[in-house]
Amino acid sequence: MLRRFISFLMLLIFIFSCTPSRKIIKQSSVFVDINELGINKEEFIEKFGEPLNKDISKENGKLVEALYYVEIIEGIAVTTKFTFVNDTLVEQSNVSLDFESREIKRLEDEIRSNRSWILMQ
Repeated sequence: MLRRFISFLMLLIFIFSCTPSRKIIKQSSVFVDINELGINKEEFIEKFGEPLNKDISKENGKLVEALYYVEIIEGIAVTTKFTFVNDTLVEQSNVSLDFESREIKRLEDEIRSNRSWILMQ
């Protein structure tokens, strides 16, 4: 009985020691599953949150809004633009890929720090 308990305890320690303590780098966008246009702007914001920025204009008497969302995907800052006409999604596009994002710099600093810590041992 004691042997089983010790084995179980060691298994738990092993499992928890293997879990990452830092943020996992995303490998795909949260917007990858949006495959149908026509969603209402309110529903969209409710599902994905408030945008980082937005543009508003009137074209041919119709209200045109562009909502911008930024994600860090594999260390690359990706800006996605969603265009709504009269509160209905009509277009999704990637408008910016920033390969020199702060996230990359943070990860590089973390790797350098970990390397120097390992070398010191």
